[in-house]
Amino acid sequence: MRLLLLGDHPDGLAFTLALLARGGHELTAFAGSGATAERLGQAGYSPAQVKEVEAALAMRDVEAVVVADDLLHRPNLIRRAMQSEKQVFCVHPADLDPNIAYEALAIQQDTHKAILPLMVDRLTPALQWIDEQRRAKAWADLGPLKHLEWEVGFPVPLDRAAELPQVPLPAAKKRAWQKQAERVWEHHPLLSLWEGLRLTGGEVEELTAIMGHGEELSPQERINITGRLRNDAFFQVLLLPLPADQPPSFRCLWRGEAGEWELRAPQGWLASSTWEYRRPDQPALSGTLPSGDRETLWQNWVEAFERQRPLPTWTDATRCLELFDAVRRSVRRRRMIVLDYEAASELSNFKSTMTALGCGVLILCMVLFFATPTFPWLKYLIFPILILFMVLQLFRYLARDNEADPSPPDPGSAAPPPAAQSAAASSPAASSPAAPPNAAPSPAAPAEANEPQR
Repeated sequence: MRLLLLGDHPDGLAFTLALLARGGHELTAFAGSGATAERLGQAGYSPAQVKEVEAALAMRDVEAVVVADDLLHRPNLIRRAMQSEKQVFCVHPADLDPNIAYEALAIQQDTHKAILPLMVDRLTPALQWIDEQRRAKAWADLGPLKHLEWEVGFPVPLDRAAELPQVPLPAAKKRAWQKQAERVWEHHPLLSLWEGLRLTGGEVEELTAIMGHGEELSPQERINITGRLRNDAFFQVLLLPLPADQPPSFRCLWRGEAGEWELRAPQGWLASSTWEYRRPDQPALSGTLPSGDRETLWQNWVEAFERQRPLPTWTDATRCLELFDAVRRSVRRRRMIVLDYEAASELSNFKSTMTALGCGVLILCMVLFFATPTFPWLKYLIFPILILFMVLQLFRYLARDNEADPSPPDPGSAAPPPAAQSAAASSPAASSPAAPPNAAPSPAAPAEANEPQR
């Protein structure tokens, strides 16, 4: 596969190098800085450096595009890469707004070219262990999920220049400040933690976000998010800012009717973590998971891609952006946000368009009706307009009902997220080989693909 690298994002560069190291792939060209060219040269690659993105996308020998540019330019590059009918790999997040994710799905249905987000959090030892236990239903004896807690500590950068000053600013300068603040969000856990939370508890149905002060979501403040999952369990996410010199931390508590399990990673996702399984009628079981590194994660990602193993899909990336946007709206409006998912297809887009058009037709008919005393001939336009609208409804039978890529299964409804047997068997660092009773492997049932209607 011949690649085109656009940008200097570390994740895009790491993915490209991991893919090239597997063999059978070639980096045809790249558009980036001199530092990226030097890094590629040190790895033994010397692709052509291009300055015009359009000329690079028009190269016929390029089969796939790695979008790794700055967050402000990333949505436009995704759109242009998809329109060039090439396979696209995009660093996460694609934007801070989910609109570009919906647009990419619409383009994908026309071009039939895949787009994959470069998300590796699911391949960390902690989330891999949760995923293995969930698929094996190792903790089915804990009963249905009732409460899920996530606590994530993140270091706050010392540079607080992106914060909006507490003084009146002209509209143009205020927008410039807000654009600069968006760069700070790119590495914030609020844009990526949803992948692990959905893997652990299922889809989010509604949420409420609370901050200490202010009506705009800030990347440097403490955020408390509560809500309900699709299986009617409740969840709580607590984001705690830490000093810049401290490592990130993570804690997950899964509580069912008959017991609970807890996973702690005090040094972050990639560091060594511990799990504990607790039931009132049994002794507590515990174990340790090994640490990992970023380079190994990308190697595992590439290996899973080449062997067609399950990877985060564009639907997962879209869900992260939707939930981030929901948190923003909840803080701004100070109320609960309900998330309504619908399959992304031409049929759903047709329904959305006809709904908006129908509202416009009703308003137009009302205007024509009240204007008939002055212009009597206008009443003869009402019925033709209604008939034309009814004729347009026949086009719904031409709309394709193809759905987007499937979402991960909902682990909280059929069986709770698992936890002990697979880790004890697969991890050499596990402190106890025992596993909870009634742990029996069972394949996870796939869930239907869902996308929100726009």
